[in-house]
Amino acid sequence: MALLNTMLLDSSSSSFIIISNSNKHTKAVEPLISNHRIINGGFQIRCVATTTTVVAQRKSANYQPNLWSYDFLQSLKHDYSDLIYEDLNRNLKEEVRRMIIRQKRDSNGEEMWHKLDLIDDVKRLGLSYQFEKDIEETLDRFVSTSTISGNFVNTKSLHQAALSFRLLREYGYDVSPDVFEKFKDKNAKLDFNVVQSTLQEDLQEISRWWKQIGLASKLSFSRDRLMECFFWSVGMAFEPQYSDLRKGLTKVTSFITIIDDIYDVYGTLDELELFTAAVESWDIKAVQVLPDYMRICFLALYNTVNELAYHVLYNQGLDILPYLTTAWSDMLKAFLIEAKWSKEKNIPKFEEYLNNAWVSVSGVLILTHAYFLLNPNITKEALHSLQNYHHLLRRPSTIFRLCNDLGTSKVI
Repeated sequence: MALLNTMLLDSSSSSFIIISNSNKHTKAVEPLISNHRIINGGFQIRCVATTTTVVAQRKSANYQPNLWSYDFLQSLKHDYSDLIYEDLNRNLKEEVRRMIIRQKRDSNGEEMWHKLDLIDDVKRLGLSYQFEKDIEETLDRFVSTSTISGNFVNTKSLHQAALSFRLLREYGYDVSPDVFEKFKDKNAKLDFNVVQSTLQEDLQEISRWWKQIGLASKLSFSRDRLMECFFWSVGMAFEPQYSDLRKGLTKVTSFITIIDDIYDVYGTLDELELFTAAVESWDIKAVQVLPDYMRICFLALYNTVNELAYHVLYNQGLDILPYLTTAWSDMLKAFLIEAKWSKEKNIPKFEEYLNNAWVSVSGVLILTHAYFLLNPNITKEALHSLQNYHHLLRRPSTIFRLCNDLGTSKVI
């Protein structure tokens, strides 16, 4: 019996037409688009269609499930957000402020050294963000009086020399600043609790956003690391007034984590090229060519980034969307290059690797978003620097990449 294999329009299907006669040899004819048996002149013509499905080979990273449940995050209590604590905290801050700015007749300069100690204590307690203007004015007076009296040069101890040098540097002279010890047991503890309440409110809000977009449940192959991303944003800016920055960076780093797993673990090269092109075009129609799991990721990213750009446009009249989308596109292009290296088992030379890796580490993307989330007065000079990847973007990103690689590297 002879078989004839013919490809149909669907590349995953094939047809076999068998012609047989009980008294004659079997022969093959052109395929018929039919699933029926046809009897003609003693011949039996049978069309047999077979379908095969090509399943893409995907890796699995076997990530541990998320430890921070939605219910737990929503159950966090923020008792210190009540007005009574805000009023108490405000009064204590005013008391500390008076300690910093008060001026007393002081012939030997001891009062100023006490103020520098106070400033140092305040900085170490994480309270200096509340007294920045007062600290700068105090240091201005210290520099001016030191120039006249020589107090800075004729310090009485190593502690005074080191303290004044460091504080002034931090504030742009030759040293740097921060405040108080006397109120440490009272105001510091209260301020800590007030700040914690603010952080908990931020976390609950971002947790609701994360649950609403549903990426963790839809993309089960990826890491669900919202809490870790939030911790990372707190490390970047813990002060209460930077709530928008923390929430925005948590969203950005959560997307980075999800998309990194798509490129490193789950996606095929063909799919990754489609996703990279979709983000580069920033066209909603691009979802039509994406597989289902990429569609939901692209749409979530599209909506989130557009929302940030809208708020800046509404509040400042400036369209930052091109800068945001370029940062995302450049990072994903770098992701794609690394994915090709991995799948092709290509080990690049160090210089080639680093020229791509300082972009793929996501430092530029994070700093670009941080600038727009943090700065109410965006300048054309800053936009130009973002567009041309100023050294202030590239060099920290290079350090970020090398430190990141050291955490997972091994000697071979």
